[in-house]
Amino acid sequence: MPPEKSAFALARYSRSPDSIRKSIEWVRTHDSQKFLESFYFQYGHASIADLGHVVLCFEGVSELAATEIEDEQLWDGQARSSRYQDFSRSGFIVPPEFGEEDVALYRSTAERLLVGYESIHRQVTEHLSEKLPRPEAMKPEAYQRNIKARAFDVARYVLFFGIPTGVGQVTSIRTLERQIRRLKSSEYAELREIAEEMAAACAAPPAVEWDPASPSEPVAPTLARHVDPDEHAAQSGRDLALWARQNLPAASNQASMEPVTVVRPTHTHSDIAATLLFPVTDRPYHELY
Repeated sequence: MPPEKSAFALARYSRSPDSIRKSIEWVRTHDSQKFLESFYFQYGHASIADLGHVVLCFEGVSELAATEIEDEQLWDGQARSSRYQDFSRSGFIVPPEFGEEDVALYRSTAERLLVGYESIHRQVTEHLSEKLPRPEAMKPEAYQRNIKARAFDVARYVLFFGIPTGVGQVTSIRTLERQIRRLKSSEYAELREIAEEMAAACAAPPAVEWDPASPSEPVAPTLARHVDPDEHAAQSGRDLALWARQNLPAASNQASMEPVTVVRPTHTHSDIAATLLFPVTDRPYHELY
């Protein structure tokens, strides 16, 4: 079933003595968009949107974008595995915000990192092949596959946020709405563009169908009309950055040589405040307390 119709059917099922079969048949003859507009978006019955799920795939996005996409509490999905796939020939994504000089520096650095990635993988593969000879019971193809995977497991730490990747996710309509609104208010142009594409995908029929012969309709058209940027989150970030500049001392240019001890947080509010301030200030994390 389409996600919004599934949510409509299960919501009616919870509010009616009818069987689920009767509820589904009822939904066939009624407007799910009108129902969601009233009960979800106007009356605030948000749990209804947990009953419909959408599959979205993001292809050719940066690792930075993938990290931001996955930053949801209620999220299910997987990204391209840097342990099993070779990222050396996939190139890299240049942030659209960069100026000409920044692009030149970025490109040269990225190219050197990819050369290093290939070199590390080759040398680790040779080292592991010498250290761990193939057992007689293991087929050569399986042995090579395992050795390469272990080498990728080492080399992948050279990969950077500009490496293109792919992400497949399954989320509820409720989570998807919050995700699109969050990404639309991102400081990164790539993420804002992705959010616009997500909304457009919700308003259109599925790009890939299991059964092309079956009737097709928009994925989540009601959702697509209610995904304005999350201005509160964007303004909160700007306000927090301003507060940090006004109230925190200037960062020292000298690296701290003080030992760092990892401890269990005991002051929850202080820990939350330090976590929020960390991205908007140059102060070392431990100095924010």
